[in-house]
Amino acid sequence: MVRIVYRGYRQILALLLATAVILAGLTSPVGYKAEASGYFHPTVVRGFNTSAFGDLKRAKEVFGANVFRLQLTPRTEAVRSGVPITIAWQRQLEYMEGALQEAARQGMYVIVDLHEPPLADPNLKTNTDDFWNNDVNGQLLVDSWKEIVQRFAPYRNNIWGYDLLNEPYNKSEPPIGNEKWPVWAQQITDAIRMYDKNTPIIYEASPGALPRGFVENKMIDAGPGYPVKWQGDFPLLRDDKVIYSLHMYNPFAYSHQGLSTVNKAPVSTDWPDKAAYPGMINGTYWDKNKLIQDLQEVRDFQLKYNVPIYVGEFSAIRWAPGAAEYIRDLIEIFEEYGWSWTFHAYKEWHGWDPEYNEVMTSDANRDSAKAAEPTDRELVLKAYFSRNEFLVPNGEPSPPPNLVLNGTFEKDFNNDGLADRWGKDANAVAALVDINGSKAQKISTPSNQRGLDQAYFAVSDQNRYRLSAKIRVISGKIIFQHKDFDSNTGFLANGPVVSGLTNTGGDFVTKTLEFVPAPRTAKMSVGIWTEMPSEFIVDDVELIDLGAAVPVNPPKTVADVVYPGHLEFRAAAYDGAAVARTEYRIVGRSGGWSTVPNGGLTLNPPGNYIVAYRSVDTFGHTERAKSLLVDALAPTTTASLSPVQPDGRNGWYVHPVTVTLASYDNLSGVAATVYSLNGGTNWRPYSRPVSFTKDGRSSFTYRSTDRAGNIEVSNTIGIQLDATAPAIAVSSPVLGDHPDAGNLTVQFAVTDNLSGVDDSKTAATLDGKAVGQGTAIPLHALPLGTHILAISATDLAGNTGSSTVTFRTVTSISALKDLVTRFAQEGFIDNAGIAGDLQQMLDHNSLSSFVNEVQAQSGKHISSEVAACLLRDARFLMNQQ
Repeated sequence: MVRIVYRGYRQILALLLATAVILAGLTSPVGYKAEASGYFHPTVVRGFNTSAFGDLKRAKEVFGANVFRLQLTPRTEAVRSGVPITIAWQRQLEYMEGALQEAARQGMYVIVDLHEPPLADPNLKTNTDDFWNNDVNGQLLVDSWKEIVQRFAPYRNNIWGYDLLNEPYNKSEPPIGNEKWPVWAQQITDAIRMYDKNTPIIYEASPGALPRGFVENKMIDAGPGYPVKWQGDFPLLRDDKVIYSLHMYNPFAYSHQGLSTVNKAPVSTDWPDKAAYPGMINGTYWDKNKLIQDLQEVRDFQLKYNVPIYVGEFSAIRWAPGAAEYIRDLIEIFEEYGWSWTFHAYKEWHGWDPEYNEVMTSDANRDSAKAAEPTDRELVLKAYFSRNEFLVPNGEPSPPPNLVLNGTFEKDFNNDGLADRWGKDANAVAALVDINGSKAQKISTPSNQRGLDQAYFAVSDQNRYRLSAKIRVISGKIIFQHKDFDSNTGFLANGPVVSGLTNTGGDFVTKTLEFVPAPRTAKMSVGIWTEMPSEFIVDDVELIDLGAAVPVNPPKTVADVVYPGHLEFRAAAYDGAAVARTEYRIVGRSGGWSTVPNGGLTLNPPGNYIVAYRSVDTFGHTERAKSLLVDALAPTTTASLSPVQPDGRNGWYVHPVTVTLASYDNLSGVAATVYSLNGGTNWRPYSRPVSFTKDGRSSFTYRSTDRAGNIEVSNTIGIQLDATAPAIAVSSPVLGDHPDAGNLTVQFAVTDNLSGVDDSKTAATLDGKAVGQGTAIPLHALPLGTHILAISATDLAGNTGSSTVTFRTVTSISALKDLVTRFAQEGFIDNAGIAGDLQQMLDHNSLSSFVNEVQAQSGKHISSEVAACLLRDARFLMNQQ
């Protein structure tokens, strides 16, 4: 994102959501839905989004960044330098190549970001129908990437990814993504793969790399006054190495606040759209939970397709209240999800620069906001950059760079005789001449005036510089010097001068100046001026930064986490000094620096801290502050059970139970999770879900330890498993034949050794009719034949058991005699003589006479019920004969 975008970004987003051309219900273009491979997991990188092509070494040494997302901005270059787009494009590629060479030397990564296409028409905007509806522009993107990929082939080990196009969107298509972008992106990808099969492709979601670009199969509502549209399947690229990218500035009203106010006063303490984080912003409360919610669609997309995510830009303007906490919350989310990220921005507009303080200052007054102490934003970044890993450096350490561009005069892209990057007076005549096979710049002036110069170079008034050039004066007299300017390009002073240089006799002479710029100098120009009509040739102009004018070797401090939450520091001083003190401060807390206590620093209460630290020596030299993440908070482990709740009664499980543990630590990470089945006496490593299949009461204790050594307080859950039904023992009746002259007493016992018997649910039936425990049943009352006693019982866990006993009631002559005796004794046969006659008939096996007599006396001296029983048995026996 370039500065011109920052100021108009609010209006741009309004346009982004203004009108629509894709019909509701339209999904992604046919053929552009693909399945991700799921195995591609690039190295996690953390660094800066920037256009500072020459600052990789400093960003690594000062901050610990391992990647630069470097912006190719040919249109901005053309406007800034007043050159055609073709020249501007080549300049940008030169910058990128130099940065890639330095990345190799530093073991860093570069993301090649096509921030602006090299469009010949300066009025054509990439957010319009005129751009997107012309396939010539798609071909321009393809051709640009072909050139990039082939030119940078030697540096592919250090290219983390090709970022195809910055924030693609068409302002006539919101709120959903640009219909043409997936098509063009696939064409670009296919073209890249013709030359480079392995370097990852970075695909920014449309519209504008906003998080909502990852929404799938939902209606997109951008708010009141905007259309509501259907966004279908996300158009995955057909390639095995794609990193999907977003930019995160939500809520925009917070991250970009004050832009309409910043240049209205040198310093501002209030502005109309001032908003704090966390807090209410445009009617919504924003905190870390809200940020998580805002990024949830991206997270869901990542998990669904198992693809890497990269946050190419995120930030909050430096004067936004709570900016450091906002940035920290976002980074914590990115880290938890395993996303790579580049912070916006390093050494660009001061509003985004973490090395400027939190006071709103105008552009003209920005120098006053240079932070005297490291900002919390800087320290938050440094703490997370400390996790970075680097490539093995490749190549010799780079020599001090020549700040002068094209100082050998070899490049003249427009062939006008004036070497690229250089300027001259309008009436001076320029020509490039060959000197021993290389180019040199020849200048002729008609008077005392500006001859040849170049501006501006970023310099420091604390450093020493060497300016040199080879000069051949043919005629006249020249001055070779530099001029010093402040950060707003206000002239400060002329620097040391080589003046009065006249005819050098046809030879080149080398002139060298060493100097420290004037106080407050931030920019510099170098050049040759003439004191009269003159003609000269110049070659090999160099401006070299020699380092600090007064070398300072501050102390160096190493922090050791001795045990969780406790830090000890080791510091060394140099050049005869001693360490006066080592200081620390907790980022995010009010208050300044404190001296580290004797014995080290213990952090309380438990938590995750960013600790900044530095040392001061006895000469007063203060080390540049460093910071680190300190994990003083134990991990958390959650247990989930299947079934989730007891599937029995009274807290009992009646089926096997599986316990699954999930451990989380958002800083150092979980080192181990263990569990115990005996209250912590013996611990077992947890590697897979633990199942309980045996009945009983069990305790399951668990805990985790993180990589910092923090041990979680043990948690215990109780599991009651009773999967066994109650035991039923029937003592009466027993299996077999039972003469129907006797009685049967129902006798059974129900036992359960775990949950216990639920007596209210114990039931017994005889041939389907309820009977009770201890019930005496006269067997003659039952039909002859088979009978079933069924008993069911339930325990307090809800398990139900049953038992059945099958028996038969039988009769015989002997049984009939017993029945006659029983019925006579019970008064159902009220005449002893009749009873005696019946016994004699049975003694003589005279069943027919027995039947006749019973029938004759039924209802008279023999009750009808008893008569029916005697007749049933007699006839049964007769049928058996």
